[in-house]
Amino acid sequence: MFSRCGTIPWDRGYVNLALVELAEERAFSLPQGRALVPGYDVFYLANRKRHVCGLDVSPTVIEEAKGVYDLVYDYT
Repeated sequence: MFSRCGTIPWDRGYVNLALVELAEERAFSLPQGRALVPGYDVFYLANRKRHVCGLDVSPTVIEEAKGVYDLVYDYT
């Protein structure tokens, strides 16, 4: 419904700035391990010690994510 209107109120188009601010201020420790993350924050939270699985329901975003890595060694 929202994508047909051209407006998606919860989609800022970038990582949650409050999350970035908290992480950079070291206000809390981001645990290593596995995480399920909705939206843009998946790219910010992923690293070598944290396996992050992104979650989205937008068909456009899902198709874009499929093209990020062509081969397994592109990721490693």
